[in-house]
Amino acid sequence: MQISDVYSYLYLVFWQVADLKNIIFDFGGVIIDLHMDRTFHAFSKLSGIPTQEIINSYLDQRFLFDYEMGLISDEEFRVKMAEYLKIPLQKQEIDAAWNEMLGIIPVSRISRIKWLSEKYRVYLLSNTNAIHEVAFNQILRNSTGVNQLDDLFHQTFYSHKINLRKPSKDIYNHVLSEGNLNPEESVFLDDTLENVNAALSVGMNAIQIKSPDQWLTYWNE
Repeated sequence: MQISDVYSYLYLVFWQVADLKNIIFDFGGVIIDLHMDRTFHAFSKLSGIPTQEIINSYLDQRFLFDYEMGLISDEEFRVKMAEYLKIPLQKQEIDAAWNEMLGIIPVSRISRIKWLSEKYRVYLLSNTNAIHEVAFNQILRNSTGVNQLDDLFHQTFYSHKINLRKPSKDIYNHVLSEGNLNPEESVFLDDTLENVNAALSVGMNAIQIKSPDQWLTYWNE
């Protein structure tokens, strides 16, 4: 069932009383703030390539998707990124620029997930990668005291560990199968409309999160 922005809150008010059992969270733009512009600027500073040129060509780089799916190693990613930016291989500089996009993880979002986990099954489904996993778990520890994201959820699904990525239908079916979830009793929260529509196509409920704190209004303690 597609849920419009206008009716999403009212829908959930009634739904949480009846059918909802599983909440599946995206990570970037839902739990952690994302700032892609910071990474584009950092890559531009490293390479001397204008920021807009990097933005225009960024999504054409197949190795980025391969890395998110765990098909290439961290070192292969760094080599390919250095080739793309036309710079010498600089591990620390490339990692730092790559991690620039990772913003804050407010305590309020983590507290709400903990509260929800007592009432529902909560899951994480994220397109991510190994370098980011190390970095965002450090951000989580520093800001909330939680050691790692895995500690917050009944189960986590990272694209680079399961060799699948959104918006492929296969990744949603994998989550449903592994978690033994009924799609009609599950809601998926993601900031990207394409990912939301893919979840809807396999029978899940889904809502596009247009600002990271939006979902906090759906469930009141």
